[in-house]
Amino acid sequence: MIRLFKIILIFILSLLTIGVVAFLTLVLTNKIDLKDFKLSFGTNYSKKIVVDNEYENNFDEISIRTEAGDIKIKESENEKIRVVVYGSKKRTTINDEDEKLEIITKTKRCNGFCFNQKIDKVIVYLPEKYNNPVTIKTNYGDIDIANVTNLIANTNYGNIKIAKVNKYFKINTNYGDIKISELDITKDSKASTNFGDIKVSKTNDIYIQAKTDLGDTKVNKNNRKADITLELNTNLGDIKVNN
Repeated sequence: MIRLFKIILIFILSLLTIGVVAFLTLVLTNKIDLKDFKLSFGTNYSKKIVVDNEYENNFDEISIRTEAGDIKIKESENEKIRVVVYGSKKRTTINDEDEKLEIITKTKRCNGFCFNQKIDKVIVYLPEKYNNPVTIKTNYGDIDIANVTNLIANTNYGNIKIAKVNKYFKINTNYGDIKISELDITKDSKASTNFGDIKVSKTNDIYIQAKTDLGDTKVNKNNRKADITLELNTNLGDIKVNN
């Protein structure tokens, strides 16, 4: 038993040594910049509102990009589009020209050990009749959608939650769960996560292709003859549809 323990310990130490050598090699060959290497301890949300704008223009497209921040789409109380941003004014950019609304927030750079990092929050209020494309991308943060018609959303680290999609969507998270309450899609759509569960509570009459490498799949009300296909993929996690 002691000999087996020593062998396992040697194996683990060997792996750690290989990892350290590989990291140092990348640093010495300038493939990794130590200025970008950081360790963060704790995050909280910024409570400072730096943008609160209303627009009467029904933009052809809305694009939201954040480096670290939660993004929410809510229903507007009037016929106007409203944008509220919590974060840093100097690191927030709003472009509202050429029939496109673009919202960009950047995160303060962190070198070395970082404590109590603040992340942004972007809230966009859309009128009920808005049916133009919405594109969302964040590196770190959750995405929470009330009701959309055309949606493309990506986050590296975060959950995606959607109340309803009416036409088309393509969403992806590398590390996080995907939860959709209701779908009424009219075009082939897709949801994927590398590590996380996927749950769709209610769909219209569509064909559902669900695949998980390690997890359980439970799909009800699946019409293989339907013209519309919903593709659901996860590497590690469960998939549940119409349950």
